[in-house]
Amino acid sequence: METKTCPCGKEFTRKPEQSQQAWSRSKYCPKHSEMDPYSRSKELTRIADAKAKAVDGAEPEAKEATTPGPTPIKRPTLEEVGKAIDEIEHPRGKVLETAQKIINGERQDSYGNPEDSFRTIGDYWTTYLRAQGTEVKLSPRQVAEMMMLLKIARMSGQKPKVDNYVDLAGYAGIAGDMVGAA
Repeated sequence: METKTCPCGKEFTRKPEQSQQAWSRSKYCPKHSEMDPYSRSKELTRIADAKAKAVDGAEPEAKEATTPGPTPIKRPTLEEVGKAIDEIEHPRGKVLETAQKIINGERQDSYGNPEDSFRTIGDYWTTYLRAQGTEVKLSPRQVAEMMMLLKIARMSGQKPKVDNYVDLAGYAGIAGDMVGAA
């Protein structure tokens, strides 16, 4: 079973229902992955400070002893601190940045041009709706807008998940591109 270590020191394992892609993005144990970036950063900083204080408090004895002292706690690098600060200062940008990477990267590679894919979906939905007695012709942009509505409906009454907001932003970006807004 695959395991990782959260910055808090707790090991966590991949859940059977978790995709490889989601697992590769996992940096935090379940407790810390559920927290908003600001609270998570404060909590992890508090834990690191407490561990550092414990080590620093024992340091004089460890220096005088002839046997090796306690294993030092890994302090974050400037780059890691900078990333944590960016996460606190710019949380809104993360959702949009992630959506942009997905619609221009892995989804584009997996499903091709969204206009073509949404045109095909629109054709299928149009055929289905006409068979139900509704005369309509759905455009690729309308499919993107309906997918946005699907995401909004999915968010209603459920525990919020960042992935839903990322997908919503991605569909909005695609729809906006189709009308030349972006």
